[in-house]
Amino acid sequence: MSRHTLLLLAIVALSSSYPVWPKTWTSDMRLVTINNVTVTGVSDGTYWYDYTQLSLRKDLSYGQIDPFCQSVSPSTNTCTLIFNTKGMYILFPQSQSCCFCCPASAGCTTLKPTWMFNAVAQGEVQINSRKCTKYLVQGGSANYWYQDAQGVPCEMDNGGFEIFVFDAKTFSTAPINPSIFEIPSTCTDICPQGEACWGLN
Repeated sequence: MSRHTLLLLAIVALSSSYPVWPKTWTSDMRLVTINNVTVTGVSDGTYWYDYTQLSLRKDLSYGQIDPFCQSVSPSTNTCTLIFNTKGMYILFPQSQSCCFCCPASAGCTTLKPTWMFNAVAQGEVQINSRKCTKYLVQGGSANYWYQDAQGVPCEMDNGGFEIFVFDAKTFSTAPINPSIFEIPSTCTDICPQGEACWGLN
């Protein structure tokens, strides 16, 4: 991690009483899904975030761990979710297939850097030998964000059923090539509409 990255994170942290994401960041991660305290799936991947492009991307090595990916294909291969100004797309790189899941008007949008404006600090915990501050971010359920003293993400807990554990060694705030968020020109199909994908009927 560069000195420029650490300086940027320190400036952001000092300017706000709650966690604020850098406008651009990326990190390798491990996604763990849980059902009634039982681990139901594990997938390695990468998290890409760029608010300057209003885009977010999640790469998952094991696609079936994600309900959006599950709703489209039974494939266990890599699945990619991309959010942009139009909405969210689901891509399966190995089969070169893709579909449009839900529009921005239905809530499928990129998170704002200030999405944790109501966060409440709840002390420090150890995550993979890192000292991390725990924040409660109350939404439809209790969500938790963990970051270290430099503002580098440790973990993101979405309601206790989806936990992203971030790799600090791969964290970067360097500019992201726009090609990372490109949707193939052949991606014209609509994903099956139901509980996972919606708003396009």
